[in-house]
Amino acid sequence: MKIKKLIKKHLSDEQFKAMNSSKSELKLLKTKLKEILECLDFDRINKTMIVLDWGWIKPNSETIEIPNIEQLKVAVVKLVIKTFHRYKTSNEFPILVSTGGFEVELTPSGKYFNISVKFVVEDWETYDD
Repeated sequence: MKIKKLIKKHLSDEQFKAMNSSKSELKLLKTKLKEILECLDFDRINKTMIVLDWGWIKPNSETIEIPNIEQLKVAVVKLVIKTFHRYKTSNEFPILVSTGGFEVELTPSGKYFNISVKFVVEDWETYDD
C-alpha cells in the first residue's frame, strides 16, 4: 500500500499541495500511518467483525459485507487523513473522528502530533451537567 498515493487520493489537490509544501509534516504523517498499519491488529479486528457479523455497506450499493483486512487498512488510512485535515483546519483539540467501529484521535504534542487509532466494540460515558 503506497501511503503517499492514498494521502493524495483522499485530499483535494489544494490540500495535498499545502501538505506537500510542508515536507516534514507529510513525512511525519506517512511515518505515523506506516506505524499504525504495522502495529494495529487488523486480523483480530477482522475476526471480531466476522464473529459479530458486523458488516459495512458497500459503496454505491445497498449490500452489506464484512470488510477484508485490506479494506480495513484503507478505511483507517482514510480516517487518519480526514482527522489530520481537521487538525490542520481547526482550533479545537483533540480532534476525534470515527466511523465503522474505528475511532481516530489526533492530539497536538509541541510542534508535532500524536495519533490514536481504536476499534471500538462497546463504549459508554457519562457527563456531569
